[in-house]
Amino acid sequence: MARPSAPARDALMNAAERLIAQHGIAQVSSRRIAEEAGNTNHSAVAYHFGSRDGLLQKMVERQISELEPRRAAMIDALGDDGEIIDYVRATVMPMTESLGALSQPSWRARFIRQALADPAIGRLFDEDPCSARACAGSPVSCTRD
Repeated sequence: MARPSAPARDALMNAAERLIAQHGIAQVSSRRIAEEAGNTNHSAVAYHFGSRDGLLQKMVERQISELEPRRAAMIDALGDDGEIIDYVRATVMPMTESLGALSQPSWRARFIRQALADPAIGRLFDEDPCSARACAGSPVSCTRD
């Protein structure tokens, strides 16, 4: 079986990002995403991501993976002397830097706003916060039940 291509996956994620930013999560179908990405196979989302939810999860993971190296570096630089405001900066600044570095126009911030407002998708941003590197060494308690 052929391995799904990265450019095709990126095209689907970028198309979904734009469509969701413009119309909302509930109004955008997998078929519409595939068409917008220039894919004639209407099951392209299922082929590349398993499902529409799989696509949305990969989109969230893409954003988080872009932020984590910067967050980790900021937290590592704090050592044991960081104040709570420093940890807040380490959480917020990578997001603003990431969004600011995108080419314009960018639909990413609008997609994130839509995703965070949706209970099913928003949970993906913090599904397992204790596994995030940002929790390591922070004064915020990460406990598991």
